[in-house]
Amino acid sequence: MYKKALICLEFGSDLPEVGHCLCSLQGIGVKECLVVQFVSFSEAITYAIA
Repeated sequence: MYKKALICLEFGSDLPEVGHCLCSLQGIGVKECLVVQFVSFSEAITYAIA
């Protein structure tokens, strides 16, 4: 399916839980994953649109 994934997190997210979920992406074929942490959700949206 997808070989690469981009995961955007808000600062302060529970990283151990996120890590557990990221491992399950291998089941759908994801080989590379870039995790980006933002100060706020609105900041993430601003950069996604740019």
